[in-house]
Amino acid sequence: MPRSLILTYISVFAALNALADFIPFTPILGIPGSSFRLGWILSPLTGILLGAEAGGISCLIGGLIEIPLGQPPIFGPVTPLRPAVSAFITGMLASKHWLTPAITLSTLILVWLVLPVGVGASIILIFHITGLAIILFLRGKIGDFIRSKTTKSAAWGLSLAAYCGNISRHLFGNIVSATILNLQPIYFISAVPYTLIEQSTFAIGTMIVGISLNRLRLREFLQLG
Repeated sequence: MPRSLILTYISVFAALNALADFIPFTPILGIPGSSFRLGWILSPLTGILLGAEAGGISCLIGGLIEIPLGQPPIFGPVTPLRPAVSAFITGMLASKHWLTPAITLSTLILVWLVLPVGVGASIILIFHITGLAIILFLRGKIGDFIRSKTTKSAAWGLSLAAYCGNISRHLFGNIVSATILNLQPIYFISAVPYTLIEQSTFAIGTMIVGISLNRLRLREFLQLG
């Protein structure tokens, strides 16, 4: 595929991700004035459609674009990395490369347990350990599900890949919150019920949009993932 076309796809999805991050979804507990955005649905889709590398770069650029447009970098200079993590992990799983996502999520879990606040709020890892278990148990089958011609299998693959990508992004954000924003364990523990609802909603949202795009055969048209 011509490099110019790849750059065009990256640019287009960077703009779409930047726009999606201006559309609020739910507030983030413990961080006044902040909220989860629709980018949590579009980021994993970008990884699935463009592939891990191009998708990750596209989301990183999108994260950089939105800062001068008025989106506050609540996590400092690492803020644009968060959607890139989601796109990269999801894209890897969609391409049946499960080892890197497993290592990445395992490392994030270990880093969280090293932090004093992480020890105090270790209960939140139930979501991330679940994601890691999904990766280790299904491995390349997640990619097979996504490519399946059966809508039910494709739906499962899209939602599971999106969940694993977003839960990796979630833990990365928690680590940054604990270190840069100095949030205490109670904030993370209090957010557990919200996390369950939000992550489930993001996964289902990605699945619904992904199934629609599958029917349009957009993934095959882009030929990057």
